[in-house]
Amino acid sequence: MYPAYIVFSDPAMSLHEGKSVIAGHGAILIGIESTDFFEHLKELVEHEEPELAQGICVISTAGFSPAKKVRVKGEANASQSVASYLGCEVYGARDAVGQRIGWAVLRLTQLADMIRTELQSGETAQQLRRVALQRQLQLLAECWTVVRDIALSETGLFFYTVPHPLSPLLNLMQHHVEQHMTSLQDCRNHQQAAESLEAVFAFLLSGDAAERDVGGEFLPQQIQHVQTFIDRAMVTIGTGDELLTDEERAFFKRAASDASEHATKMRRQNLEFQSRLDALPLAKGSASAVASAKHPVPPQQAQGTAKPDAAPAAGVHSKAGSANGAAKATAAQPSSTDAEWRPICSRLSLDDDGGRVRLDGVVHDFEGKTTQQFMLLALLSKRARHWHTLTALEGKDGPWSAGDCTIDALGSCATKVRQALRRRGMNDLATAIKTRKFKGDPQARLEWPPASSTVD
Repeated sequence: MYPAYIVFSDPAMSLHEGKSVIAGHGAILIGIESTDFFEHLKELVEHEEPELAQGICVISTAGFSPAKKVRVKGEANASQSVASYLGCEVYGARDAVGQRIGWAVLRLTQLADMIRTELQSGETAQQLRRVALQRQLQLLAECWTVVRDIALSETGLFFYTVPHPLSPLLNLMQHHVEQHMTSLQDCRNHQQAAESLEAVFAFLLSGDAAERDVGGEFLPQQIQHVQTFIDRAMVTIGTGDELLTDEERAFFKRAASDASEHATKMRRQNLEFQSRLDALPLAKGSASAVASAKHPVPPQQAQGTAKPDAAPAAGVHSKAGSANGAAKATAAQPSSTDAEWRPICSRLSLDDDGGRVRLDGVVHDFEGKTTQQFMLLALLSKRARHWHTLTALEGKDGPWSAGDCTIDALGSCATKVRQALRRRGMNDLATAIKTRKFKGDPQARLEWPPASSTVD
């Protein structure tokens, strides 16, 4: 059974008095490899047999039922039989239609064999492979543009929705992206791009808060890896916009529109959420609440009037802490001596022995000095704005003195530090903790004081 068949366009050109298996068409002539093969064959037929070229078309068998495929194959065999006995006085067709069908089968078979021989030659095969790669690359680029725009629109959000509103589209895109990447596996930096694509889809579809927090830090880097891979591949292979079908162009246009609408909706919801946060009263007598007014701690959302202690709406995951965290800070100046505190800058000091943080004069108890989270914060604060390598993280004073520090372990620990800081109203300090993977090794640093602050 061939994937496609060449048929007469005119229903009158039929062996069964206008009753062909394919309604609205004439006799089924020969089977061919694909609809793309027909384009090569038709170009030759137009030159060799112009009259025949005007009366034929190609029909794909994709979507035909098994019964219809059997009938199509049977009618094609009947046409071949007519061609075999053409000119025979005993069994040959005597009517004009039958003779025309037999001659068309023989001529098309001859010309198709010529095309097949040419396609098997080295130069032509290489050219066709290049065109196929251009098409796969163009499809990958179109899919990536939609996925990239969705990912970029979801960075820096207060909350996200589970399941993702565009989950069907993203899963479809992931399926096609994986197929296109398989065709391009000989391209430079393919493995890096494949891993980055996996990370971007994990960021969008995992539904895990830690993955959102940690993955969001690496998102720009992952996006750049994929974009660089596609751009360099297009320089080497070439673009193939003209190779897309009208249906494919229409699909990507709709997908881009859905992505744009989603981005607009998320921005509007987050602006509304931010305005509600700005309207919340600050914790009375809390200096840390005043210091973090630029980045207020959002309340959990509930139906009706927003209440700080209400449970979040179903499916909505807020990445901010509780508004009550700032109120738990000690408003009064600490009674301990300054000798207990290790200054980082005029705003920030740490009590390494007591496991405490003093930000803008307000003391916060950080769950004890022996916790892995406080050890990470203390280590990063000793050399702020410096990337701490695996050697330091697993060193004597490092959080992983026993070893086994990985990028996942570091990311999870950094997420818990941020969450603990936000619960206590220290949003600026939480935002300053950064992690990354550099040449295969995990690294972390504290970007403190913030760029807007005066450096001591």
